[in-house]
Amino acid sequence: IESKCFESMKNLKLINLFKNELISLNKTQFEGLDNCLRNLDLGFNKLKSISNETFANLKKLVNLKLNNNFLTSFDDLMLFNKIKCLRELNLDGNSFEKEFFDKFICLKRKYNLKIFHYIE
Repeated sequence: IESKCFESMKNLKLINLFKNELISLNKTQFEGLDNCLRNLDLGFNKLKSISNETFANLKKLVNLKLNNNFLTSFDDLMLFNKIKCLRELNLDGNSFEKEFFDKFICLKRKYNLKIFHYIE
């Protein structure tokens, strides 16, 4: 995804990037969508890393799907703490260690967040 490619789309509420073979996300790819984007589907890609600032300005984001990627951890769980409206976070199908996933429990309680993740 090109940096700032959605910047001129001020009324965009949903982005579906499902199955696009994305490998990483940086902080500029969703710039300009601060007050409009509500749903972001990044499921079934090849994401291995996400910048801590990628979602920081998405103030209206309610639903974030990161399912079925190659994520194993995040440098800082606070990246989700910055998304105050977030209510559903799908992390299913990634390779998180149980101990790491347990850290999400504090976010779940604080924001009444539904976190989808299957632990074997």
